[in-house]
Amino acid sequence: MAMAASDYASESRGAVAIAVMATLSSISLIVVSLRVYARAIMLRNFGVDDACAILACLLTIADACIIATNVRNGLGSHISTLSGEQISSFLRMFYFSTVVYNVALAVIKTVFLLQYYRAIPVRQYKKTYIASVVLVTCWSLSQIFLNTFMCWPIASFWDVTIKGTCILNRSSFYVGAAGNILTDILIMVLPIPVLRSLKLGRRQKWILMSVFCLGIFTCLISLVRIKFLNIGTDITWHNVESASWSVSELCCGIICACVPTLRPLLSGHDRGSSHNQSSYARHENSRTNATARQTGTSRSHEMHDLPRTLHSSESEAGRIQDIVQKRTVW
Repeated sequence: MAMAASDYASESRGAVAIAVMATLSSISLIVVSLRVYARAIMLRNFGVDDACAILACLLTIADACIIATNVRNGLGSHISTLSGEQISSFLRMFYFSTVVYNVALAVIKTVFLLQYYRAIPVRQYKKTYIASVVLVTCWSLSQIFLNTFMCWPIASFWDVTIKGTCILNRSSFYVGAAGNILTDILIMVLPIPVLRSLKLGRRQKWILMSVFCLGIFTCLISLVRIKFLNIGTDITWHNVESASWSVSELCCGIICACVPTLRPLLSGHDRGSSHNQSSYARHENSRTNATARQTGTSRSHEMHDLPRTLHSSESEAGRIQDIVQKRTVW
């Protein structure tokens, strides 16, 4: 029995938590770095969505670092083996991790929405797009606010000596997770009506829809994460799974947002030459250059670089269709 008690006290999953956080942080950093290289160096078309992707990556890494640091406060160990000071420190870091997670999630959603704005400037869907942006923004801000001020005074969340009132309970985390999944689904289906209206071949259309619907993987991870939100009373031990899935959700969101921008890296052509860059600029400025040469050049640019300035003499759907046909050669 003494040996069993000793094993229980020394049992720890802290190393697992650190390894998971390091791996996910590295993946996020690599993917965003590739995006920045493709967008800023190869295409020289760095946008606001790219800046938001960088911010999302930094927030994800920050959240992973907070979680990894919390191992020394008892994350991965059984709560019954920790001192009161360790538990207080654990709860303090857990609080900051929750806030950073919600901010990072909001920024990732913003990356998707900004990419849609860049890719599909169809006027007839503008009101729907704006309404979706407002809805997602309001939801994200509400989650940030609620998780920041879940207890008042804030320090009462981790310091039992401070009398305070907490407005969130375990069910609130389930509601928040469900709301995030619903907004993810909304973001995922937002461009589908536009893509369906394009008169493209079935294969091209399905490929485009698949690219824009990569967010489904984030939704799946969010669903898995819900299972681990009920961490019971041994929160320091069971929070390893919950924290790991939370950062996995952020990492997956970053990957899904960045994959469509990496086409120049996957192609065998030289994207850095001034010839290709000037051809790209000419192609954006005038549709009169729609020749076989342009069709070949268009393969070096991703879907979301559709021009915003198009001839007003054609219908909106026709204009977008024409650009898609010229720029999306799969």
